[in-house]
Order: sequence, then C-alpha cells, then structure tokens
Amino acid sequence: MTIHLLRHAKAGSRRHHVGPDIQRALTKAGLRQAHAIAEEFESIPVDRIISSEYVRCRETVTPLAHRRRLPVDLDDALAEGASWTALSGLLRKLGGTDVVLCTHGDVIGNALENLSAEGVTFGDDLVFPKGSVWVLETVEGDIVSGHHVPAPSS
Repeated sequence: MTIHLLRHAKAGSRRHHVGPDIQRALTKAGLRQAHAIAEEFESIPVDRIISSEYVRCRETVTPLAHRRRLPVDLDDALAEGASWTALSGLLRKLGGTDVVLCTHGDVIGNALENLSAEGVTFGDDLVFPKGSVWVLETVEGDIVSGHHVPAPSS
C-alpha cells in the first residue's frame, strides 16, 4: 500500500472569504493545479480517494476522481484541525489499498512530525506547500518511509 498525503491546491484568501471556511473554494490557479495533479497521477495506482469535507479539498481531488471513475469518500480525520489520533486511526483502517488522502497543511505537518517521532524516515525536508504530496511507503501496514513530491505547475 502506498499512501499519497496531498495538501489541497491553491484556495481563496481566508481573510477575504465570506461565509464558513469549510466553503472556501479553490482559485482559478488552484483549479488548474487540481487538473495538473490528476495528470501527475496518470500512471500511479490509486484504489481509493478520501478527502476532507472542505470544498477546497474536494475540488482538488475531483479531476482525479473523474479520470479514475472513483468516488471521493469524505472523512473527518482529514478535516482542518483534526488530531493525529484521528488520522492514524484512518491510516490503520485503510488495509492494503493505494490511496490518495486530501487534507490541510496543519494535518500534514502534524502527521509528519508524529511519524518522524515514531521512527519513519523521510528523505526530504518536512515541507508541504499547497498541491504537493507526501508519498508514504508501507510494509505490512506500517509506514516506514516517505518522500515529498512538489506541487505541479498550474
């Protein structure tokens, strides 16, 4: 199983958004980036796509879901502010699937910090710009290493 931990693409400004933050959508550049992300996954096995319920995350994986003819499942463990306990519980439930998890910067940062503390080796600096992916490799269900894939140009 390979876990692709994807940070959502470029979204509108939090400061200028009117309404609940969960409804904040991608910008035009973010939508282009979402299509570029789908192209980047062209030759990568993907069995499932799971996203935060936030609009910007769902919009990020929609082009990939359409290309793969896969549903986008929603999970609160990927929501902004979700705990490591919630995310690690989701990771344990995934079984042997190749999965794309679309989430937020704080969730990814927390995951990388906790995985590093558990002894997971990362070959890169622990950065996570919008639209980038952390590829987490597993052995017998345990995450053993990870590497960063930069965001595609939008």
